[in-house]
Amino acid sequence: MKRKIGYLVQVLIVGLIFFFLIRNLSGNWELARESLGKFKPVPLVLSAIFLGLGFMLLVRIWTLILRGTGEKLPYAAACKVWFASNMGKYLPGKIWQILGMVYLAEKKGIPKLKSFSTAVVAQFFSVVSGLLLAAICFGFHWYPELPGWGGLIQIVSTVLILVCLVFIFAPKTLESSLNLLLRLLRKETVEFYFDTRKIITYLFCYGLSWLLFGAGIFFFAAGITEVVPGFLWKATGAFSGAMILGFLAVIVPGGLGVREGVLAFLLSSSMPLPVATLVALLYRLWFTLVEVVLFGISFLIRD
Repeated sequence: MKRKIGYLVQVLIVGLIFFFLIRNLSGNWELARESLGKFKPVPLVLSAIFLGLGFMLLVRIWTLILRGTGEKLPYAAACKVWFASNMGKYLPGKIWQILGMVYLAEKKGIPKLKSFSTAVVAQFFSVVSGLLLAAICFGFHWYPELPGWGGLIQIVSTVLILVCLVFIFAPKTLESSLNLLLRLLRKETVEFYFDTRKIITYLFCYGLSWLLFGAGIFFFAAGITEVVPGFLWKATGAFSGAMILGFLAVIVPGGLGVREGVLAFLLSSSMPLPVATLVALLYRLWFTLVEVVLFGISFLIRD
């Protein structure tokens, strides 16, 4: 009974979000249709390339984290595990992606505990770097059109920077924090072998992946409407922030609805809200299409 209620709540929340997004879009359809009339294929191709590079970099980072636990996995095999388990994020609940990675990595000879712990570490660095990048984009007043957010954004930016500095200069605190999380999840602790160089590398690489995804949405938007070069930073901050908030919305699969709502709101500082809504909705389909294509390609590659 509880499970049915949970699914009903998920459907209700997602349905309400999309209802308001589509109502706003339909009420200003002429403006949105005018934007679609500016369709340009070359920027869309560039968007797909940057998205692909972003995903490939995420796989490489995971292999680096895995190596830090003493395990090695060939890149081709890692692609099969990562892209297949990544599809689990579209199932209700946030645990399926990690469980899928644990199951598939075990088939490749990686102990369950190590694959689970590396998945947790990967999610941690991804969230922290994404929030930090979004906060920096906001903090430098690239969103002056969003009144009332300046103080909160600068507080978040300061806290995130301080947390990162603590982890960088005291790596044991990060290891202790992650092992505390594992104990709370009733898992065995793991020796992560963190040091300052590794933490900086992980943060930098995940930050780079967010920049690649930001370039992906920048060129996608450029393919269906008019944008200026400075929009790249706004798009990067908006997308990373929307993705993280969607990830943290544990009650909806894949952040469905939440990500689009936040993204449309943030992009509306640079374009009319109906156009921003159209970009957010279509980019969800585009982003998922690239994921599915890479998922298929990964199974055509020999280990």
